[in-house]
Amino acid sequence: MQGHVHHSGCRHIQSPAVFKTFSGYGAGCHPRTRPWNDHRTTALHTCIVRTTDSAGQNTWPVNISSSDFRGPACAFFIRAHGLHTRCRPYRRSIQCCTLCGDIGHRRDVCPTPEVTVCAQCHERDPSAEHTCTPKCKLCGLAHLTASKECRKKLHPPPPPLHVRERLARTAVTYQRQPQQPAAAAHPPPPTQIQDNARRQYHSSQQVSWSSVVAPEFVAPQDFPPLLSPKIPAPDNSPRIQQLEQENAQLRKQLEAQAARTEQLERRIEELLTHLQKLTPAPTESTSQVTPASAVMQQPCVPPTPSDIGRLEKLIREIGQQMESRITAIEQRQEANETVRRKNRSKQKAPGASNPPSTIPSDDDCEPCESGEL
Repeated sequence: MQGHVHHSGCRHIQSPAVFKTFSGYGAGCHPRTRPWNDHRTTALHTCIVRTTDSAGQNTWPVNISSSDFRGPACAFFIRAHGLHTRCRPYRRSIQCCTLCGDIGHRRDVCPTPEVTVCAQCHERDPSAEHTCTPKCKLCGLAHLTASKECRKKLHPPPPPLHVRERLARTAVTYQRQPQQPAAAAHPPPPTQIQDNARRQYHSSQQVSWSSVVAPEFVAPQDFPPLLSPKIPAPDNSPRIQQLEQENAQLRKQLEAQAARTEQLERRIEELLTHLQKLTPAPTESTSQVTPASAVMQQPCVPPTPSDIGRLEKLIREIGQQMESRITAIEQRQEANETVRRKNRSKQKAPGASNPPSTIPSDDDCEPCESGEL
């Protein structure tokens, strides 16, 4: 596996087609220095070391040496100028365009150069007086996109070598087709059976560090839920409180209306009883006596809905009339009581003459034509 060392920071496989390539960098070396590995037998290929600005142009060389490695991993140390220098894997940086604000290309190769975007806040078609707050598109913090303080400006590192090898073996195992079972007519020889049993026994006895450290898989249904089900919190918004107050007021009004209706019904019953007492009994001359046989022969006709409605309407009218009469009588009694109090106060005063009473008596009252008192 080949690789080279750059100044970016972490392991990165350059080409999927050529698997044996690797990247890394070594700091503290002179530009274009030919470093050597610890074995001092294989020279590491020196690559051109350069930095690029935002437009993609070369600026100046730096004291970082770039090399290609043979092998599946990057060396930890390289020998340069008689010193052992720490070599670190290479990580590619994420490119960001300052013209259109997109990620994945540079400014000089932007496919949409006509789009105008603010390089700091990424606002499209910004005005000259707009409020600009820097925001990174990679990490979302308040700095320029892919700046030096951004922690996500580099590609994530690949997994270690042993993890890659294990994943490769797993992928090959899953890609294999299931083997057909051997025919019963051709059993395997006894020596092969013994070898397979011995191999299975040794594999079962071997204990790896990953099997000791890794926890056993436990199904989620083996344990009861640790947290109780969440109870929705009561909504104390002003709208909900206003609706609750309106509901309470409506309940009070309904209760008062029901009490008023019950009181009126009792008064109507009392008035009907009083009217029945005041109605004169029919005499023998006016009443017509119907024989019992005729009464038994007449069929019983149930009342119609119109008769029931007419009766209810009549009861309501009688109740309203009686209520108005009772109210008038009460008002008249209150007025008479007021006049009597005034007369008594004048009589108690010293030297006051007794004026004639202006309160009419019950004998002087005459019934009106409408029947009111």
